[in-house]
Amino acid sequence: MSKRLKILLLTTSVPFPSYNGRELPIEKFFTALSKKHIVDIVITHSTLTAYELKIKNTPASIRHIDFLPSRQSNAKKRYVEELLGKSVAFMNYSYKLEDVKNIFDDREEYDLVWTSPISTLALVEFLNAKGISFYKYLGLGLNDIKSSSYRNGLRKLLSRRKFSLDLLFSYLRSWIVQKYERTYLLKADLVHVQTESEKRKGLNLLKKDPDTFPQFIVIPNGIKKELLECDYRGVESNKILFMTHLCGARKDESYWFLNNVWPAIRSQTNLRLLLVGTPPCGDNELLLDDRIDVLGYVDDLRALFNQIKLAVVPIFHNSGLINRIQDLLVASVPVVTLPEPASTFTGLESGMHIQVVNSAKEFVDTVIQLDKSKNLRLALSRNGRNFAVQMPSWSEASDQFINEIEQFITSDT
Repeated sequence: MSKRLKILLLTTSVPFPSYNGRELPIEKFFTALSKKHIVDIVITHSTLTAYELKIKNTPASIRHIDFLPSRQSNAKKRYVEELLGKSVAFMNYSYKLEDVKNIFDDREEYDLVWTSPISTLALVEFLNAKGISFYKYLGLGLNDIKSSSYRNGLRKLLSRRKFSLDLLFSYLRSWIVQKYERTYLLKADLVHVQTESEKRKGLNLLKKDPDTFPQFIVIPNGIKKELLECDYRGVESNKILFMTHLCGARKDESYWFLNNVWPAIRSQTNLRLLLVGTPPCGDNELLLDDRIDVLGYVDDLRALFNQIKLAVVPIFHNSGLINRIQDLLVASVPVVTLPEPASTFTGLESGMHIQVVNSAKEFVDTVIQLDKSKNLRLALSRNGRNFAVQMPSWSEASDQFINEIEQFITSDT
């Protein structure tokens, strides 16, 4: 394509480098895109200070990166307005017109505005309401279909011994969120999802409007080729890995494993548990003991993966592509997980590439079986990597993303 497209990315954090699964495709795709086309970025957030250091890491190929202050009302008000049909809670943002004009006045029209996460559509709606026209096409990068993700609150609730009002609220909200989400998806011209499963969820959400569907493109996250340097040196180790968040929205996954699974594993083996990710935030519901090492965030995944015997991924959602599983398979680490995350990978077979369990007891039994059987660990290590290397690299995934955008815009002009 000879013409350089003008593309604006609206997002809520600086993804250079990416710190989570939401930022990861943004970092990879838009770094590659900026080397071929003109890319500007606007970050919407309540404070700039959290990103001052990361902004300095922005690739030189990005033309402009601007910060737009945004405000969000308190949670109670947002949920009330959601129930009243005014606005979905995760889209309830406001902006000062003066701040917006400082960025968008005198800007040329963009060929494509890309919004990710979906909450940044609030800025597009604000600009449209103020009569500020600034784009031809609207793209949306989805990590998941939110209404489906919220509905997983019921599964999490049933897995706990202790009742959680938050999880029940999440499940009940899913039916309200679904209505809003359908409306927002219909505003997009192009939607990126990571799996065929997410595409099916999106199309099912929009089935009442078959003539106004956006175009869905399915591009999985690329594999980290540097993890191919791992050679399962931890086969005789006594360490198992749980990459998780001990604070925040994903805390319930940690609660379930640490309270319902780990005590039985600990009592029947000499294994140690390494916890990597967001550290605890003072919640005493999490049962930590002297054979649990809380490492926080780790910079060198290769060194980490080379010292562990196996990994556990006890999560209850099937949103997007589960990057933890992908990374572990590439690194030849045997994995034990639940059906929901395993289902995000087409063709992934339990007992061949990974071990999928359905209950806390099965989780305990399977980890103990793997601990005792070196042959089983080696088979999973080998077969898991053979499965993972069939997935695209980040370079290949980025090329596909660029091609899809170019073809969409040129075919519609």
